[in-house]
Amino acid sequence: MKQWMTDESIKSLIEMPKAVRNPRVRWTEQKKSRRRTFDVESVDGRHRFRVYQRQNLVDPSAFSCGLSVLDGDGEDLTLVRCNGPDHLHGNPLEGARLDYRCHVHFATERYIAEGMKPEHFAEHCEAYGDLVGATRHLAGLCAIANLPLDLDGASIEPAEELLERGR
Repeated sequence: MKQWMTDESIKSLIEMPKAVRNPRVRWTEQKKSRRRTFDVESVDGRHRFRVYQRQNLVDPSAFSCGLSVLDGDGEDLTLVRCNGPDHLHGNPLEGARLDYRCHVHFATERYIAEGMKPEHFAEHCEAYGDLVGATRHLAGLCAIANLPLDLDGASIEPAEELLERGR
């Protein structure tokens, strides 16, 4: 899948309207973190994605949520990942370092060509400070409808509204 990914194709996948297909997924606990993963589909039905959420149960600043695209064989490639401020991050190709602040990773053609994690590149982000905020930011950035924000199943936007706009 990586070979055909250009910055333009990545941007198109990120921006296309999508909806969660299994919004009632339950949290599971694993190795001092809670997690859940949603199945997501483009409104036109041509692309499959996953959205994941992870929250460390010991360190509240250690959280992550992201969007991956799936190919026909189920292989995934992370397009966008919103991380908490619990760690340093370096962008080696740019020679830059991000210090203990929330940051958003983006897949780039350049990092793919260098044989690195496609989404290694990251930028500081002031739009969120916790997992709920990061999930809200991810949903807006990636046009994802019906993505639950919390344990109560609160949604950002009903899928029907996004489906209507996508037609």
